Amino acid sequence: RSEEEDEEVARFYALLSKFAQDWAEEHQNEDEKMDEAQMAAQIRFQKDTIAGLEEQVRDLEEERNELREAIGNIKQQAEATRAGTSSKEKQLKTLNTKLATSQARVVELEAAVKIQEDLVIKH
Repeated sequence: RSEEEDEEVARFYALLSKFAQDWAEEHQNEDEKMDEAQMAAQIRFQKDTIAGLEEQVRDLEEERNELREAIGNIKQQAEATRAGTSSKEKQLKTLNTKLATSQARVVELEAAVKIQEDLVIKH
């Protein structure tokens, strides 16, 4: 081959190498952007999950307060009237059970919120 042909082949390979390098960088940037978008979507999802859990906690706290009030009312009624006491005591036990269940659920949801917050902090 002549020197001109060798130079032309060398230029061709240089262009081919440059194209391959540019293509690889472009795709790497696309992958990085996709990773960033996925991370942002995951963080948004976790924040939405936290907001939902916090709302459930507020609802359960409100329910717990209502149950406490109902228990207080029932206690007063039971003290005021001894007639029908056993029925009121059954209601009281039921409400106490519901209160305990509600309080346990609040603890679970608060733990779930903490876990989600920790995950958001890690990102």
